[in-house]
Amino acid sequence: MKPRWQRECLSWATGVDLVAPLEVRNETELENVTDLANRLLRGQTTLENEFPGYAYGREQWLQEQDKR
Repeated sequence: MKPRWQRECLSWATGVDLVAPLEVRNETELENVTDLANRLLRGQTTLENEFPGYAYGREQWLQEQDKR
């Protein structure tokens, strides 16, 4: 799976679905996700620029399981 995002125009706001290799453990990391979403919406960046060549699939998952 590659990072992806989708904008949804709601009657009261703009919704964003974002799938990316990020962890959100505190407010600072949440601010980083918010900043990324804003830059995506404004066309200032792309997920390919932010996560070049990133893909996660069964092979990566199995490698992680071997490390545990």
